[in-house]
Amino acid sequence: MVDPRIHLKNRALAGFLGFLVPGGGHLYQGRRFKAGIYFFCILGLFFTGMAMAEWKAVQPPGSRKDGAAGRGKTLKFLAQVSLGVPAITSLIQSRRLDASDEAATTTLEAPLTAHFKGSIEYQSENGLLLGPAEGTLTLAPATGRFGGQGIQGNFTGTLSDKPVEFKVGGGVQLGRPLDSDANRSVTGQLIAEEGDREVPLGRIEGSIPRPLLNHLLVPMTPEEEQDLHGRLGKRHELAMVLTWIAGLLNILAIWDAVEGPAYGYGDEEETPEVTGGTAPPPPTDPEPAASTT
Repeated sequence: MVDPRIHLKNRALAGFLGFLVPGGGHLYQGRRFKAGIYFFCILGLFFTGMAMAEWKAVQPPGSRKDGAAGRGKTLKFLAQVSLGVPAITSLIQSRRLDASDEAATTTLEAPLTAHFKGSIEYQSENGLLLGPAEGTLTLAPATGRFGGQGIQGNFTGTLSDKPVEFKVGGGVQLGRPLDSDANRSVTGQLIAEEGDREVPLGRIEGSIPRPLLNHLLVPMTPEEEQDLHGRLGKRHELAMVLTWIAGLLNILAIWDAVEGPAYGYGDEEETPEVTGGTAPPPPTDPEPAASTT
């Protein structure tokens, strides 16, 4: 029974806010101390686990990438689903992934500029140069000589710590825009323009960062998850356990926001402790003294 001395306000709304963010329902009710405890403790556990698992601990079932492994993901996700915002975000990302093109792309809808890291193979006058490259890659939609759509751009940065600048074209290919990997693969040719011809000079291969919303909480394939577990070992198992504990603790926090605390206030009447197996008989009034005449 809800104690009338606690103003829980709209209990359904408090429970929903506590589902979205740990402690959110308590903050709405004005129970700030508990709101802070739940917020920092539960989210601290959750984000510690997420960081240990390279921010890939929440994996919702139901994606077309799951295959037969989807049933195993269901139980894991059920322990995390009470952490509302991450769970809802992961479900949205799963639906986005199902609706996206899984293949790499050779076209762009809009120009992009990003930090590139990878390698370059370049045929110079002094011979073949091959080494690590890092710098700025600018890409934009382009129309080929025969009307086909493609990608062209420029790379400005370093090759083996020496400043270079190249024109990039000749079948540039980008990895799919939505994936669990924070980096998006890029491959293409280094070209020089001679009249209306493009002369290949070498090759560029590496990656650029994906936008946060295009990789955060995006489901992994079973192969990607197995690779992550293989690299992290027991660290991955501990990370998952921390997120599960956080999810289960938030169920208790939501319940507390809806029903109030499960303890008294110290002003209840105390029941005398019974020892020896039987309770003492209740006291009786003494017999009235005999009257004297």
